[in-house]
Amino acid sequence: MNRIDLVLLGLVAAAALGTVTARHEARSRFVELERAREAQKQLDEDYGRLQIEQGTWAMHTRIEQVAVDALGMQVPAPDRVRVAGAGAPIAPTAPGVAAPAAPRAASPARSAPARPAPAAPRAPVGAVPVAVTVPAR
Repeated sequence: MNRIDLVLLGLVAAAALGTVTARHEARSRFVELERAREAQKQLDEDYGRLQIEQGTWAMHTRIEQVAVDALGMQVPAPDRVRVAGAGAPIAPTAPGVAAPAAPRAASPARSAPARPAPAAPRAPVGAVPVAVTVPAR
């Protein structure tokens, strides 16, 4: 064998080793990809299960049951509940609770016209009605 044949043989051997290495690397990456896909599938299943569990824990009946059993809470009597909603006055309306003070009248020494009395503050439009328990006195 002459010198050129040895060089070509070395190049072919190097190319063969490079091909084997590249295939091995590709197979390793494919196995890694499949493992990641399996992990993703498992995480998706866990996420769905956790969403169902969260929905169960957040159900109103469950919250009410825990409030009654664990915290000793009870539903207030209807006469102790006031509802505040869109357009409803926010000022207290319970018996025995003072209403907001009326604005003072303008002194006669002033020449400016009197302003109308401010209205009671109102809930924002689109507000969700809320039941408020008024403490018994």
